[in-house]
Amino acid sequence: MHAAAHDSPHRAALKDYVRKTFAPTVLVLPTAPAEAITRKSDLSFIDLLRPCSKVDTSSVHVNTTRDAGYRIPELFLHFVADNEVEHKPEEFVEIIVDSVVKSSADEAKRSVSQIRNKEDAAKELADMGSDRNLIPWFTEYRTEFVRGLRFSDHEYFDHPLAVILVAASDEEDVVVKFTSLFARDALPGLYREGVMDPNLLKHYVLLHDNTLDAEAAQKAEATLRLCRDTFGAGACSLIRVNSNQGGRAPVDIWTPCRPHVAGDAPASAPRGALMSQEDRDGV
Repeated sequence: MHAAAHDSPHRAALKDYVRKTFAPTVLVLPTAPAEAITRKSDLSFIDLLRPCSKVDTSSVHVNTTRDAGYRIPELFLHFVADNEVEHKPEEFVEIIVDSVVKSSADEAKRSVSQIRNKEDAAKELADMGSDRNLIPWFTEYRTEFVRGLRFSDHEYFDHPLAVILVAASDEEDVVVKFTSLFARDALPGLYREGVMDPNLLKHYVLLHDNTLDAEAAQKAEATLRLCRDTFGAGACSLIRVNSNQGGRAPVDIWTPCRPHVAGDAPASAPRGALMSQEDRDGV
């Protein structure tokens, strides 16, 4: 009993890791104008979604193969762009994971005392708490290592189950734009090669830039009605962003959710500067 209680934090951490790592994948396909809207806040559209990857599914009930009821308290989602749906070369994965380790080297040097002799080693061990993390780089290393193994040609776990198609609300012929986004020739190579199934659950998002005038806002509502008439009311959404005009900069909730990129310089300003609290709640 004592051993089980002692292991519970480690078991909880492992369960959390498994839920986040082996999670359903959602493909995200934005048009260039839609991507330009979020770039005003130094975000991609996927960056905008990443803080929402944890979904409350406590009201969802599923049945096992033996028809036994099962409740899923929460669900994590992976959002991926079309250029991510490919198996990364081994050399590329090595560059990323090496970068993760190197980026934490300076922090590790500051946190570890110099050990010159046995006495220094003994003192370091005596001062070391049981909760001290001796490998602070490992969590991110593990994440990027596993990410580099995704979309291989011999497994199907990471194949997208759904797709989010995104267009700017002020684009012309939005219905045509949505259709062209998911045209076979525009899809990642694994779809064109027949490795992945293109029959995905689709959701259509109109992205409206609130820096535009009232006439543009009215057009966005009209375009939303057209999309709902075409694709179904439940399959379409309107998201408004960039409402924070001259207000206090929001807390940057997006940068911690971004994957590690080798050579990626830190942002000069907090990401999401134009995102108001109302915008965040709308996403």
